[in-house]
Amino acid sequence: MIQAHNLTYYYNSNRILNNIDLDLHPGQLVSLLGRNGEGKSTLFKILTGDYRAQNGEVLYNGVNVLGMNRKELARIRSVLPQDSTINFPLRVFEIIEMGRAPYGKNHSNLTHYANRSMELTDIKHLRNRFYSDLSGGEKQRVQIARALCQLDKEPVLLEKNRSNDSNLCSLKGYLFLDEPVNSLDILLQHKIMKILRHLADVGFMVFCILHDWNLAGLYSDRILILQNGQLVHNGLPQEVLDQNNLESNFNILANVYPHGNKFVGGYTRGLSKR
Repeated sequence: MIQAHNLTYYYNSNRILNNIDLDLHPGQLVSLLGRNGEGKSTLFKILTGDYRAQNGEVLYNGVNVLGMNRKELARIRSVLPQDSTINFPLRVFEIIEMGRAPYGKNHSNLTHYANRSMELTDIKHLRNRFYSDLSGGEKQRVQIARALCQLDKEPVLLEKNRSNDSNLCSLKGYLFLDEPVNSLDILLQHKIMKILRHLADVGFMVFCILHDWNLAGLYSDRILILQNGQLVHNGLPQEVLDQNNLESNFNILANVYPHGNKFVGGYTRGLSKR
C-alpha cells in the first residue's frame, strides 16, 4: 500500500498542494481529476518519488519513498509520463525489454517477460515493428507494456479475477500513468482503459490522471478531485460524480446519468456563469 501523509508543496512562494492525505491500495484503479493548473502533475510526481514535498511523506509499504534505493523502487513502481518520445530506430520488443533494466544487464528471460506484457496489452503482432512507424494508440500500448515488463513478477500476469487474493500485494506493483488516453480517439481510449481496468483486477495498483469524467466513472474504483491544491473529493464514482461536485469543481453546468451501475455525464446545459 502507498500512504501519503500531510503533503504540502510550494513552488517559489506559491502553495501548489496543501495537506494532502491519501491511501492507494493494490487491486484498485484510482483516477485523479481536476482542472488544469490545480496541482495534479505535482501530486503525481510526489507520489512516484520524483518530487520532494516540503512537508509530509509518502510511504511505500511503510518505507519513505525518498529513502528507497532507486533500483529497488523501480522494481515495484513504474511510471508512464504524458510524453514518451523515442527518436531512435528501435523495434517494439526492444523498447518493452527496456523495462527489465532495474534487474541488471544480465537478467535472464527478457523475451519471456516481454511476451507476457505484449500479450496483456494485445500488441504481440507489433513485436518487430519500428516504434516510429506506429500510430498514437499503438505507441501508448507499447509504453504500457514496457511499464508492465518493469513490474512483472511470478506468477503469470494473465490470471484473472484474483483481486481478493491476499498474496497479490507482494506479487504486483504500483503503476502510475499521467493522462494515458490523451489525444487518442474514443475507441482507443476505451481499449487503454480496459487494459488498466484488467491490471487493477489482477492486483496492480493503477493510478492515472484523467480529464474525462466519463472514463473515470466507467472504469475507476475511486475518483479523486483536486482543486486549489486540495483533495476536495475522494470516494466511489457514484459518490464523487455528482452534478453539484462537477459544477463546483469544473465551473461548468453538468448533467449526470446512470449507466448500469456506473455514472456518466455531459455538458449539455452550457457553461457556468461563475
